[in-house]
Amino acid sequence: MKQRLNFTKKILLFLCVLKSYGTLAQQQLASNQNYWFLTNENCAAIAEDTKLNFQSLYRRNWLQFDNSPELNFCRIETSNSSHAWDLKVQQYSNSFYRQQDLKLGWRYSLKLDENQRLNFGLRLGLLRSTYAWSNLHAQNPEELPEIYLQNNWTTPVADMGLLYSISGFRFSFHTANLNLISPIAMSSGIRELPSFSILSCYKFKLSKLSFSPVLQLRSVLGLPITYDFSILMEKEKKIGFQCGYKNQSIIYANMRFLAGSQLAFSFSYDYPIALQKITGPGTELAIVFYTK
Repeated sequence: MKQRLNFTKKILLFLCVLKSYGTLAQQQLASNQNYWFLTNENCAAIAEDTKLNFQSLYRRNWLQFDNSPELNFCRIETSNSSHAWDLKVQQYSNSFYRQQDLKLGWRYSLKLDENQRLNFGLRLGLLRSTYAWSNLHAQNPEELPEIYLQNNWTTPVADMGLLYSISGFRFSFHTANLNLISPIAMSSGIRELPSFSILSCYKFKLSKLSFSPVLQLRSVLGLPITYDFSILMEKEKKIGFQCGYKNQSIIYANMRFLAGSQLAFSFSYDYPIALQKITGPGTELAIVFYTK
């Protein structure tokens, strides 16, 4: 009976992974804290406010499963006048798939006038993808297509981004994982598809509190667009609270606070309304060390 329950859980996880990926196009696990960690997605936002910055984030989805999807990344960034650079290491994994990427980014900032600024960003790097569907341990493994049993390859990729700011308004656009050369992936019939994201927000102040409605749209090429709407409240950048809703029927809340003058911690918790009995909630924890 116990083995049957474990196998049922693995089947449910398998179906959830397939649903979230679509037709082998990875709609990759995304952080709930993209307002605070916009630079992880959009290279045009590298080192906007600091000259030296280190970020690290860990996220886990579907806590009811033993091998649920996980996302973790580390970044270090620095700036000099109008230019900035960063080094990003990221890994996404679950029972059947692992993606690792190493990217070097560059950002150029153009000041249009006293209130307007336009940033351009570019990241180049390598993306390592590994499929291991054999980890499903199905009762009849021969029923799984052979192509999914074990496939891995490394692909050179590029990310590009734009960030426009005027007064309290910000508009961000970026596209990620543009394949530069992918002979192995193309010959195997599987390939990483590029994704794009658009984020817009407006910050206004009431006394010592600042508020920001944030809207983000995401998609992998060929898949439907998903949206993420949230409201952020901050007090003098020392403490922040954010709550939001994603159109996958997920509600979430984030909290961030400063510990001293150069260290910040943040925590996020999300709850899937539609699949809570199957997948369970998700959490993430992040730490930032920065210098002025």
